Amino acid sequence: MKKLFIILLLVFIITGCSNTTDLDELMVVMEEHIIIADRVDEDVDLPLEIIFQNETYDVIWESLNEDVMDRYGHIYQKDEDVMVTLKATVKTNRATYTMTFEVKVMKKENPNPFVKTHQYVKYASHLDSSRFNQLKLENDKLIIHDDHIQGSYESEVIEASLFKKMVGSWAATTNMDATVELQVRVMVDGQWSKYLSYRPWGFEKQNFSFNTTDDIARIAIDEIIVLNDKKAEKFQYKVILKRLNINIDSPKLDLISFALTIDNYSYKPNVEDLPNFIDYEVPMLNQQAVSEIGSSICSPTSAAMLLLYKGHDLYKKDELPHRYTAALFKDYGANVYGNWVFNTVGMSSFNEKAYVGMMYSFEELMRHLVEVGPVAASVSGDMGVYQTGGHLIVIRGYRITDDGDIFVLANDPNINSRFGNDDEGNPLFVYYEFPLETFMNTWKGIVYIIE
Repeated sequence: MKKLFIILLLVFIITGCSNTTDLDELMVVMEEHIIIADRVDEDVDLPLEIIFQNETYDVIWESLNEDVMDRYGHIYQKDEDVMVTLKATVKTNRATYTMTFEVKVMKKENPNPFVKTHQYVKYASHLDSSRFNQLKLENDKLIIHDDHIQGSYESEVIEASLFKKMVGSWAATTNMDATVELQVRVMVDGQWSKYLSYRPWGFEKQNFSFNTTDDIARIAIDEIIVLNDKKAEKFQYKVILKRLNINIDSPKLDLISFALTIDNYSYKPNVEDLPNFIDYEVPMLNQQAVSEIGSSICSPTSAAMLLLYKGHDLYKKDELPHRYTAALFKDYGANVYGNWVFNTVGMSSFNEKAYVGMMYSFEELMRHLVEVGPVAASVSGDMGVYQTGGHLIVIRGYRITDDGDIFVLANDPNINSRFGNDDEGNPLFVYYEFPLETFMNTWKGIVYIIE
């Protein structure tokens, strides 16, 4: 697609003592080096320089619609196809020459979203309404019809890059008497597994996971795992909304998401346009401050920090906000606080769009930090300060030094004065800068995303 070449308008401005020959040659060189597709559904590599008469000249790009496609070639797909005008300008001592392109940025919908991606996110407003069963859209959220206590949605069959694991998650507002349940089945070698359930989840309930299996796949707390060293090529999901009676507010579904584990897969977006430093002022909580369970609540502590960052005053509920979220997000079946799905659906209960994500490079994380915001990240191994078999930390930014060294800026809920002092002699407390190598050696790729 990218090799399709379209020029809708050629404009040149002659300055100084330019001559026609120079302009003609420059036009030819630009036309040979600057090739843009007429329609795109992924980022475009815009050339930043060309060689003309043994000189290297910068190509200056301009977009007339930065919200859809910016001057660096990054696209931001909308719900409809959008035309964008791009301009490429080259200046020499004798001439200035501008090429103008009209590019159609395709809408978000993609009939096969896994050809080039590892994260499937489907917002309620994008679901196929013909598949609604006693459900309707209201304010871009999926809810139960007024005169029913239950509704469901079963997706189309979704083709995927071959995957060995997936984490399904969803964002919804619920309560003890109004729940959302996600069920998933996978196809392996042409055979479907049974529907595996994440169990009905309701805010302030004692929610629990339940491990179950068949001959094809199993669900283990928060992951769906393909058995027998095989890989799945397709999946399908159901989402079920329930309430005890019609006088109870319906649960409200915002989105459904799937994060895939794919072998021999890479995703490394361009980060040349990103700043060398970004840091979000995420409030700091130390998990050890909560007696008895402090050593086990890194996940709800990280989630609480993200909710505080988003402006939710959890201190109204408890002087220790992470004690409050620990009780809310606990998996009472597995008796663990670190169920990834329960923590993200728990954050979404505060009317946030939150879900489990999978990332395949630090560059992907960098771009997310710049364009969306902080995340919680799952790590295990040697953190430099301590060893962990499994832990969650908040990634609040990064710092690139003049020498090119990269540090990952984190709120680590496990770090406090027992690990010593910082470079200025102050007792350590939550905030810590991990060398990139340390972080990459321990990060599992899993993140808690809160948009």
